[in-house]
Amino acid sequence: MAATFLLGTRPEFLKGFPVIAAAKKRGIRCRVIHSGQHYDFAMSDIFFHELQIPRPVAFLGVGSGSHAHHLALTLTRLEALERRTKLSNLVVVGDTNTVLAGAVFARRRGISLYHVEAGARCYDPTMAEEQNRRIADHLSDILFAPTSWNRKALERENILGRIHVTGNPVIDACVKMLSKLPSHPPILDRVRFDEFVLCTAHRPEIVDSRAALGEFCKTIRGLGLPIVFPCHPRTMKRLREFGLMQKLMSSRKVLMLPPLGYLDFLTLFKRSAFIISDSGGVTEEATAPGLDKLVFSPRVTTEVPEATESGHLLVVGNDHHLAIARIRKRLDRRIRPRGHPYGVGHAGPKIASLMARYIAADA
Repeated sequence: MAATFLLGTRPEFLKGFPVIAAAKKRGIRCRVIHSGQHYDFAMSDIFFHELQIPRPVAFLGVGSGSHAHHLALTLTRLEALERRTKLSNLVVVGDTNTVLAGAVFARRRGISLYHVEAGARCYDPTMAEEQNRRIADHLSDILFAPTSWNRKALERENILGRIHVTGNPVIDACVKMLSKLPSHPPILDRVRFDEFVLCTAHRPEIVDSRAALGEFCKTIRGLGLPIVFPCHPRTMKRLREFGLMQKLMSSRKVLMLPPLGYLDFLTLFKRSAFIISDSGGVTEEATAPGLDKLVFSPRVTTEVPEATESGHLLVVGNDHHLAIARIRKRLDRRIRPRGHPYGVGHAGPKIASLMARYIAADA
């Protein structure tokens, strides 16, 4: 039995590695193809080292660029790769451009397609990730939905593939790596605050607009709390381009950091008072046993409504006056999040077991 994992970004590495580890225990030969959508050390190589993901058998090198650039290069380079080696049982993870390209490629080539984290929906048709995941879901043969809410979303769309509720493997990653955190993590030597808020931002609707990114910066500064901000490369570029970096750097209550490896990021996650983030993946991680953090999202929609229901997430919008008021009101209530809507760390084995069954049946 064999499976090929097409991965290309930090979230895909995190969510893919528990499935790969469990699949190998099931006797499935796992190959990794790296699209290169994330390509520098801090966003790519360090995750292969820390998570012990098998080294890629191929690196497609698509790099940075537009949606069309990613899609075209990934498709043409997958076709070139297939001329040299047989690809079967393609696994894609999440909602990136890499996922969409892999789904289109598999369907056109008649390769069985497995989609991990299927059924996420925010119902914003202008959002690239929403477009990617909807198309990928409709092209997939086997869909691994993290929650029953995801399953219902897929069923409402009359998805033709087979749907299984499995939990989210990012929780497996959190649980495993939390147990590996050192007692005295070096990353804390770089943080001058005893208590702090962890902040991340990377989505185009937040960082690619001068007005939206400006509002986001006003929100984190306006709270008047110590902020630790590990900065995505594109966010760093936009902060400089829009003339916002100096305002953050000059604040004694804001610590800007470069992109971090997962162990360092998880350390800050665990030590933080709460999170401000536009990331659905970070919100999912916040629900993991051992974290249970409150997340405030500067967006107006979310693809993780289960986290809202469990009390882990509050969508506050990106008007800084309203966002600050909503954050303070929620903190004043002092209500703890409850439950683990994406599971407690067993998604990888569930997915691997189902994969083994389907691969054996196909054989």
